[in-house]
Amino acid sequence: MFTIGDYIVKSGEGVCRITETVYMDSMDGEKLPYYLLSPVQDSRSTVYIPVSGAYRDVRAVMQKQDAEALIASIPEIRALSVDTEKQREQTYKDVIRSCDPGRLVGLLKYMCIRSAERRSLGKKNTAMDDRYMKLAENALYSELAFVLESDASDVRDAIASSV
Repeated sequence: MFTIGDYIVKSGEGVCRITETVYMDSMDGEKLPYYLLSPVQDSRSTVYIPVSGAYRDVRAVMQKQDAEALIASIPEIRALSVDTEKQREQTYKDVIRSCDPGRLVGLLKYMCIRSAERRSLGKKNTAMDDRYMKLAENALYSELAFVLESDASDVRDAIASSV
């Protein structure tokens, strides 16, 4: 599916480079292949994912033209919808795990709307909202910055000006 040297996006880790394939013992003693990943944002860290399940956990990094098209389409992307308070955290988790840039934009839009509504009522953001907003921003901005060869803060400014 992927080859050594490919850049991929892994949920929770961001953009990673596949540095090698290693074989690790399974519970039954069988040697199974794993990709060894080096996260771009933290080159001292390493992540192992099974080759057989990689398609569920990772995707290829978007191309530059896809990143530019995503930024241009942000005004048309709808904010996420959360039906009930009980579903909120699970919905947030599902979007973060998906690594889907369009869904991350929808989540961020939803969180900005929710934050503004809470402020208008004299309330602060919840700790859960703050935590998932940071995760969503990091996932989206770090990939776009990598693809566009820019800083995450520049990407954030470009996105803010396009909304």
